[in-house]
Amino acid sequence: GTNVWVGYTETTQNADLVLRGNYVVGGSPALRLRRWSQVSASENTIVGRAEILNLLGSRAGYDWSGNRYYREPGGAGATAWTVDNAAGTFAQWQSRSGIGGSDLAATDPGDVRVFVRPNRYEHGRANVTIYNWIGAGSVADDLRSILSPGQRYQVGNVQDFFGVPVVGAYS
Repeated sequence: GTNVWVGYTETTQNADLVLRGNYVVGGSPALRLRRWSQVSASENTIVGRAEILNLLGSRAGYDWSGNRYYREPGGAGATAWTVDNAAGTFAQWQSRSGIGGSDLAATDPGDVRVFVRPNRYEHGRANVTIYNWIGAGSVADDLRSILSPGQRYQVGNVQDFFGVPVVGAYS
């Protein structure tokens, strides 16, 4: 199903939306926008294996630039972008929508991205999300904002939350 859906129905007109600096991975579509009067969308990264982006409604008030889309397989040539219920390639989507002229579409992000979200209710606890697009054997990141030197820790696998920790220092 849809990963991020903003604007609920095909008939309700929404007012203003700022969509900036997001990292969206997965879903089909990964991002769906429904009937917005004003949208400022920039510096977003959207990654998927099926439909990437689905827009419905006028784009007259859209300021849309500098976004990056990654779709494997097929990249920009895949029929993965939909505007007003018409699917097409990235170039067709740009032409039909009239937006996204400075956006980029490719097959693979080709990097490693790490997101650390501290738990606001429990000091020393956080969610760490790693997108290892290059398949590196290990990934380094600075966790000093969460852990003190020498502090005990464990890293779990979100797909096996109550299973054996992936790594940890318990002493």
